[in-house]
Amino acid sequence: FYLNSFNNKMEVFNLLFNQAPKITKILILSSFSISILVWSGLITTLDIYLNYALIIKRFQIWRILTTFLYFGELNLSLVFNMVVFFRDSKDLEKKIFHGSCADYLYFLFICMFFLLFINIFTNVVFLSSSLNFAMMYYWGRKSKTTNVEFMGIFSFPAPYLSIFYLLIMFLLGYDYHNLFIGIIVGHVYFFGKEIMPRIKGLKGAKFFETPDFMNKFCEFFDLNNDFIIENEEQNFMF
Repeated sequence: FYLNSFNNKMEVFNLLFNQAPKITKILILSSFSISILVWSGLITTLDIYLNYALIIKRFQIWRILTTFLYFGELNLSLVFNMVVFFRDSKDLEKKIFHGSCADYLYFLFICMFFLLFINIFTNVVFLSSSLNFAMMYYWGRKSKTTNVEFMGIFSFPAPYLSIFYLLIMFLLGYDYHNLFIGIIVGHVYFFGKEIMPRIKGLKGAKFFETPDFMNKFCEFFDLNNDFIIENEEQNFMF
């Protein structure tokens, strides 16, 4: 019975993964691979944590990416974080950005840029949870017609999802500061992308417009998605 249940879950996961857009697949595989490498002992967290001195002096550029991709050791917490990360990334790339690889990549770039800048003053070694909450916040703000159901107990509008998670972490006594920073960065992007272009005198928000070289990059590496955009679901459960 348990073997059949496990196999069924794996089949569902494989189906969802195969239907996921390309950037999401790359992010999930990269993140899971890093956790496997740490678990196997081939690398340690000392090799991948964010350290500006090592990046500048020893040119260890990979730390800029690994700080956003490492969610922790192989345990239930990692599984939960990866599921949330997969869900948010898939919905953003597939629905919010309408399958545009370049727009989604530039969104990630801007969020990472601001998180790295803020981290100069906060000195956090791993920023994966902050990036995830920036993604969750923007997804919620762009999914106003979606209702989120919590364990079938109650439901609330999607824009409040990241705030709800933040409140839960606060009440349970977990460190919530990184999550709060992620929400701030998500709001910065939302304001720059959705609000600033409407303000008179600003002439749009050029910084938040996807540069042409990113479109060419996605075309060169064949990263654009060719699926049909689905209608947004009205109910979402977690």
